[in-house]
Amino acid sequence: MSLSSLAAAPAAVEPVGDPTVAPSRLLIVDDVADNRIVLARRFQRRNFEITEADCGHAALDLIERRSFDAVLLDIMMPDITGIEALRRIRQKYTQSKLPVIMVTANSRSDDIVQALEFGANDYVTKPVDFAVALARVNTQVERKRASDALEVMNAELHRTNLNLEGRVNERTARLSEANRQLQEEIAHRQKSDARSHYLAYHDALTGLANRVLFREDLERALQEARNARSSLAVLFIDLDGFKSVNDTFDHAVGDRVLALIAERLRRAFRSEDVVARYGGDEFVVILPEADLQSAAAAAERARVSLAGITIAASKGVACSIGVAQWHPSMSVDRLLDACDEALLAGKRAGKRRVTLARRPS
Repeated sequence: MSLSSLAAAPAAVEPVGDPTVAPSRLLIVDDVADNRIVLARRFQRRNFEITEADCGHAALDLIERRSFDAVLLDIMMPDITGIEALRRIRQKYTQSKLPVIMVTANSRSDDIVQALEFGANDYVTKPVDFAVALARVNTQVERKRASDALEVMNAELHRTNLNLEGRVNERTARLSEANRQLQEEIAHRQKSDARSHYLAYHDALTGLANRVLFREDLERALQEARNARSSLAVLFIDLDGFKSVNDTFDHAVGDRVLALIAERLRRAFRSEDVVARYGGDEFVVILPEADLQSAAAAAERARVSLAGITIAASKGVACSIGVAQWHPSMSVDRLLDACDEALLAGKRAGKRRVTLARRPS
């Protein structure tokens, strides 16, 4: 399916995953890279750990090697169809062990019927409404976790019934050891509270704010903008082709380049601006009291500054930047989605450019 088969993000606030809960592991299978990118970004902001596959065979290989809480599987793919991939999955995994949600066109009701007959847990139709997809994925993940928990509880009960006294003694010993370790951990944490707090909110490699602190800062900045009736803009910076740095040299070189990029970005923006590392080779910037034009000018200065970084004899670091201005009707997630959409539009147009988000209607 093409990028146009993904429904536009709704203006209403979408649920955000709890960062204190272990991320749900979701495999997204689609032969169109743009579709995977959009869905991956949005699920990641809802506390999902995303793995992508561009065809059915790649998906089956990943499922053999890794554990997933759910699979979002497109029916139309170039190698084997999603139906065939589903059939092979169900030869080894039940619906409760590995939920599979199919993605199909509205007009293909026969696909839906066939997918359900082969053991699909649910389906979503194109164009994909993300709120619907999120709700259905969450439902299946919750059912899987409940099933897993029940299985663990039943196994535990069986073992306890087989040897109750041994289990009691073993657990007593474990509790004693756990208590000793807990006391040591408490003592250690009391000595390193400041460092732990710093690491919880900052990226260890660059020293920039991390995703958790960025979101808190953005929510606070939006509230201040509402109270002051002022403007605010956000930049989403994605390095173009950065994977080749690690492939050509090594990760140590890549880490040094990322640290240098972070330093350039610090110098490129005002002291009141917030620069954060969003993850991997992605950076985000909050620009208080900035409209779309001034934010675009700041983004272009940053892009040119990064282009001045060279690695050996190679060209400067290239990046694409999406720019979105906050409007009072926009939630935090809608503002970030607008940045995503602008960034992807720029990449499709040729990369190495600053792209402005369209004003919400």
